[in-house]
This record gives sequence, C-alpha cells and structure tokens, in this order.
Amino acid sequence: TILSVLLLPSLNGYQKIVSTLKSCKETLKEGGRLIIGTVHPSFDNYMQMGLLGKQGIDTDFQGYFNTGAKFTFTKQFPGGDFVFEDYHYTLMDYFNAIKDAGLTLESTDECPPNTELKDANPELYDKYSLFPGYIVFVCS
Repeated sequence: TILSVLLLPSLNGYQKIVSTLKSCKETLKEGGRLIIGTVHPSFDNYMQMGLLGKQGIDTDFQGYFNTGAKFTFTKQFPGGDFVFEDYHYTLMDYFNAIKDAGLTLESTDECPPNTELKDANPELYDKYSLFPGYIVFVCS
C-alpha cells in the first residue's frame, strides 16, 4: 500500500500528477492499493481565502475551473516566515489523472464529519457538515 497525503496539489502541472501516479502504480505489488488523501478541490479554502483578501495568501485562482491556478501561503512566525506553494486542480483532473496513469479508482470518500464530533464540538461539526474539506481516492 502507498499512502499519499496532500501531495497532488503541490505538483505544478497535470502531467506531473500523471507521472507521479504512474510511478506509484509501478511500485505497487500485486493487489496493492494507492490511497490518496487531498484537499477537496471544490472547496479549496486556501484559494478561496486568497480571493477573500485573507492576509498571507497570494493566488491567481479565478474560479473552480481555473486548473493549475497557483497560490502561495505565507504565515509569519517570530523565527521567520513559513511559505508554501500549491496548485488547484478540479475533481475531474484527479479522476482523469488516475485513469491516465493506468490506475483503477476503486472508491472515493468525501470525509464527512464523524458523528462523535457533533457531541464534542457542535460548532465545528456544523462547519464541517456544510462542505467537504478533504477527499480520499482508493486506487489499484
């Protein structure tokens, strides 16, 4: 099993996603699975926060279908700035990249909040119930 967490948005370009997934496929043993966890592209908060003027976020995001839109996030800390760069891809980009890499998509999970959160933190549960924050793809 290969587990990829938040990797795909860091890749600059659709072909880099496909080549990364192909490398994973070549590494998998018979019956192995590739599990991909990433930010749900429909509700890419960093991109949208940049549009809403949140400090520390610079983006060329022009909407959901602006595939490959780049954003840079800067968080200031006393010891120095933390900076990272990511790219926005659509759900279909991910579906197509999985197919183009020769993988089979076995299942998808949009990670609804656990009902235990409702008792522990109702406000957070309500927030996470509005939109999916993450998505998981299981591929073979």
